[in-house]
This record gives sequence, structure tokens and C-alpha cells, in this order.
Amino acid sequence: MCATSVRPTARGAATSIRSVSTMESTFTSLSQDVAYGTLDVDAAVDEWFAEAEAAIGG
Repeated sequence: MCATSVRPTARGAATSIRSVSTMESTFTSLSQDVAYGTLDVDAAVDEWFAEAEAAIGG
């Protein structure tokens, strides 16, 4: 698969591979911030869902 390919989601929208990569990168960064104590869990959850919604066009 190339970076511009898409796959259907449960809602019928398309999520690009690039969006999934962005969400994974954000999750990794936020989990490190939580592990090092620079961000609390609630803030990390809020930020991750905001980034995920933006990445999938929601």
C-alpha cells in the first residue's frame, strides 16, 4: 500500500494511511509525556482524541 491509499472505516469514511501514522506518532509522544510526568492522563486523552478527530477529518 502506498501512503495515499485509503481504507473504509466503520462510519463509511476513508482514513488515509498518513492519518493513521499521525495518530500513532501523537499517541507515542503523549504516552512519553505521561510517563515522564510532564502531562497528566486526562490531558493526554483529550489531546489525543482532538488530534485523532482532526486527522480523520472529524
